Amino acid sequence: MYVEPDCNIPTAESLVRQCLYGQQTYKRMFGKTVNNAWLPDVFGNSWILPQILKKSGVDYFVSNKMSTWNDTNRFPHNNFIWKGIDGTSVLACVPPTHFITWNMPSQIQENWEAYIDKDSGGQTMNMFGYGDGGSGCTEEMIELMHRFDKLSIMPKCEHMGGQEFLEKNLKNNDSLQTWDGELYLEMHRGTFTTKSNMKRANRRLEYKLRDAEILSVLRGEDNKKTITDAYKKLLINQFHDILPGSHIHPVYEDAMKDYAEIEKTVDSLIGTGSKYFNTLNFKRDALTFVPNKKGTATRYGVKGNWIIPNIPALSSASLRATKFNDEWLDCNSNNIETPFYKAVLNDDGSIASLVDKKQDRQWVDGDFNKLKIYTDCPGNYDAWDILPNYKDKQIEIKVSEKLSLCELDGECATFKTVLSTDKSTWTMLIRFFRRSRGIEVENIVDWNEKHKLAKAEFSCNVLTRKALCDTSAGFIERDTHKNTTWQQARFETCHHKWADLSETDGGVALINDGKYGIGFDENTMSLSLLRATIRPDVTSDMGHHNFSYMIYPHENGAVEAGVNKLAFQFNEQLVKSDVLYDGDTFEPLYLQAMKDSEDGSMTVIRLSEQDGKRGKIKLSKSVKLLDMLENVIGEAGDTLEYKPFEIITIGIQK
Repeated sequence: MYVEPDCNIPTAESLVRQCLYGQQTYKRMFGKTVNNAWLPDVFGNSWILPQILKKSGVDYFVSNKMSTWNDTNRFPHNNFIWKGIDGTSVLACVPPTHFITWNMPSQIQENWEAYIDKDSGGQTMNMFGYGDGGSGCTEEMIELMHRFDKLSIMPKCEHMGGQEFLEKNLKNNDSLQTWDGELYLEMHRGTFTTKSNMKRANRRLEYKLRDAEILSVLRGEDNKKTITDAYKKLLINQFHDILPGSHIHPVYEDAMKDYAEIEKTVDSLIGTGSKYFNTLNFKRDALTFVPNKKGTATRYGVKGNWIIPNIPALSSASLRATKFNDEWLDCNSNNIETPFYKAVLNDDGSIASLVDKKQDRQWVDGDFNKLKIYTDCPGNYDAWDILPNYKDKQIEIKVSEKLSLCELDGECATFKTVLSTDKSTWTMLIRFFRRSRGIEVENIVDWNEKHKLAKAEFSCNVLTRKALCDTSAGFIERDTHKNTTWQQARFETCHHKWADLSETDGGVALINDGKYGIGFDENTMSLSLLRATIRPDVTSDMGHHNFSYMIYPHENGAVEAGVNKLAFQFNEQLVKSDVLYDGDTFEPLYLQAMKDSEDGSMTVIRLSEQDGKRGKIKLSKSVKLLDMLENVIGEAGDTLEYKPFEIITIGIQK
């Protein structure tokens, strides 16, 4: 990969670019591509990774931490097959001991004794050298290695490189066991949340880079070098101690400066125009905030209007706000009625009751949209960890300004409450809509805490044992019960745009614009919002924050309710651009990327199946099938067949 990135928070396309630019770098510097992903220090690995690796020329995967750092369960394999979300497999090695050793005989013995797959996995891997800061192996370590065979009590050792080890012991090994699922690290759960502003900027720029690249292709502009340079700068900052937030303050300053430079670059590439262009490859039909200095609504401090664009896929349109002068909101103190709900709000912004008028059901079963701040003292790995007992001590939150209606127009009613602790102020803006089931909550926070964790909790009137979580390229099911230690250890997990608790006929989705940490406990979702750690950065997360999430009760399950499409629209902003597109839209797949090929001969289109379905798409012209390094691997003709959660790359000759 281009760097050793965090493998939870980046989107699928970011991970694809890590492989693409990483393999290009190996080819340029060493004359070859590599067949293994060497990621010893990352904090767990997303289930989407195996197919990205395999389609990038990588057959082998190495990562250490699950075997040595898990705080609850021992990972059951060292040499094994890792099956990804779409069914693609790679050969994997999780060595039984740490990647930093100095080749002492006792460490070799420890590795052998900890090795689980003695009967099926072949040899065990022991890395040595002073990693995590450089220096590598020393002369003393080399000399120790040469003397091991003279010690009869030691396990037999053989010195070799990583690629040789993997090919010798994993290739064609029919005895290897299979792990089907994410590689969840039972530690460092705080890295899904630490440095909130950085994570939100990363999310925003991933979408803006997508837009800039699509628009460049449609305009016929050669912006490949500019986009590649911007992408590489983003990828560097996805390094596994930068984007997770586990770094010193100067790193944060450098990263935020890089983000500002990237944003300036991509904004200039996106440009402007007389019409709004929908860069999504499906109809933009969700209620959307459109900036307008003369608008009657406010969001993120900007005036504008709430409009349903109804712009077809990859098309443009002029947008105008429509006036609605009739009364649509019945508000009696904290009791409100909209076209969708009868709701009772508390003064602190939590929702005491939310009755769905169409479904005639209550969605609330306890604290719902309730801000809670916990004392968060995880110990030595402050920025990295959240402990399972974080709920033991909850601090008092005062209501400085009781909930009141602060803004109302023909589309949106905004209620405002101001909360506070002894050191921080938290303004919550709760928006109900005339033409949307969504309930948006904007948070404006002046955060000056130490060792605190802020969560928004939602106890839903839903009976389910599974939660669905977005991975950016499909969804993963997570248990909401705690029968086993494996389930208990996953009290905080990573998700991307949305999470959902549903029965077969309805449920509640939670959509965000830059939050990744989430917990599930039976019928309760707890979205992690902010942390306040002091090591290694004493100023971590202190200061101003502004972010939103949307509560979305719906009929049927999350897939049938179109939660994923709604989440894309919540995150992907409309752009102004006068471009035309008359090609295929590739629905129902998601247009993950549209770019010029690295050699300039083709337009590369990357599509991902997001809903767990299979099918075929009839195309208007024949296309080539590519791997993720943009090598031609076949001809698709004019019919594209896809499988659940598959990422497909195609090329159209220019």
